[in-house]
Order: sequence, then structure tokens, then C-alpha cells
Amino acid sequence: RKNELLGRKIRRHQFQKEAEIIKEEIKQKINKIDKKQFMALRSYRQPPKEIVTMMRAICIIMSNFEKKPLETVPTQWDYYKKKLNDVSLLKTLQSLPKKLETTQFSDKIVELLTPYIHDKDIEPSYMEKKISSTCACFCHFIINMHKLDILLKEKLIPLAKESAEATASFNAAQENLQKIQANVRAIKNKLEELNDIYQDINKK
Repeated sequence: RKNELLGRKIRRHQFQKEAEIIKEEIKQKINKIDKKQFMALRSYRQPPKEIVTMMRAICIIMSNFEKKPLETVPTQWDYYKKKLNDVSLLKTLQSLPKKLETTQFSDKIVELLTPYIHDKDIEPSYMEKKISSTCACFCHFIINMHKLDILLKEKLIPLAKESAEATASFNAAQENLQKIQANVRAIKNKLEELNDIYQDINKK
């Protein structure tokens, strides 16, 4: 059982390391966003469809952490432009990987986001050639948030639950063993006491 616990601990460490790599990449990509290119995104009146696709995916992700998550994907560009004009947008995006650890994507958010994950319009290398490096960074954010959500749901959280249950079971078994050992010692001591009495009687 100790080997099982150790194995789980090793796997959990590996998955945590994988999660940290994803979070670090998100941080680096957001930090690499070019201010001029970012300002240019805000200036569009009728942006290319790739930018609309990108902003839809970003807003779906952000919606997961809001009081009223999206039920449908907005079609008006003004909705996304308002998000781009939020001075705290980049800071907000930087904070989301940490929030995802406790608030994974809901089923509805996954349903809304999945079609965009497989859309070539948010493929980073394509976006960098077609639009800008800033859009490529945003696409990295989208893809990595999706990856992190899957890693948490399919590996880290189940393994943490298994580890907690196994540890509780192991601790309970250890506690039970200690009780049995204490009873054995008590019986042994009683037998020794009775033997001493028996020896004293025989001497008399």
C-alpha cells in the first residue's frame, strides 16, 4: 500500500509539473503581447473573421469565471470591442489559470468553446502570419486554457481524490493496527502477570 501511495504521489507531481508548464506558457504569451498591435485590435470596426473567432473563444473562457456565464455566443462585434477596451483585460487573462484550478470549465462552457478549439482560425502560426503576433499569443492562451482544463479534470483532480482516499484508508489501517498491537501487548502483559502469580503459588 505504501508503494501505491508513492506511485500516486509521483504521478501527481508529474501532472502538477505539466500544469505549471502550461501556466508558465500562458504567462509568457500574455507578457509578449505587443501594445501597438493590441491597440490596433481595439480600433477595428469590421474586423477579419479570424479576430472575431479569437475574441469569441476568449470571451467564452472569461465567462466561465463570471457571475452569469454565457449561454450563447454573442454575435455583435461591439460586445468584444468592449472587452478589448477593458484596461484590465490582460491582467484578468493572467489570473485565469489560477482560478481554473478551483473553477474548471462548466459543461456549457466546454460545449461553447470546443468548436473554436478545432477551428484553424485560432491556430497560432496561422494567426501570426495572417493577422499579428499578438493574435497568436491570444490563441496560445485559448488553446492552453483548454489543455489545462482537461489536465485538471482528467488527471490532477481524480488523482488527488484517489490519493486522499488511499491516504485515509492507509491511516485508518495503521490506526487499527496500532490498536491491535496495543491489545496484544495488554494480553501479553496479563499473561506474564498470571504466570508470575502461578510461579509464586508453586513456590509456596
